[in-house]
Amino acid sequence: MTDDRKSPLAAVGSTAFKDRQRASAMRRANAIVDWLLAHPKVSRPFVSAEFRRAFPDVTRADVKLALAEVERIASA
Repeated sequence: MTDDRKSPLAAVGSTAFKDRQRASAMRRANAIVDWLLAHPKVSRPFVSAEFRRAFPDVTRADVKLALAEVERIASA
């Protein structure tokens, strides 16, 4: 019996899974950034009803990532 946690194949699968998660998070953050840039008057997006309708399954971490990106864009 082998320990799957130590096999190189398990490590590759784990890395691929993390890469897919990271890519998904970035796509979601980019969509949020686009929404925030289109709605500049919304100061607290996470509590905005319109925002919650557009992104029903978004987390606070997603919003923080997107707000950081908006700040970076604004300062450039």
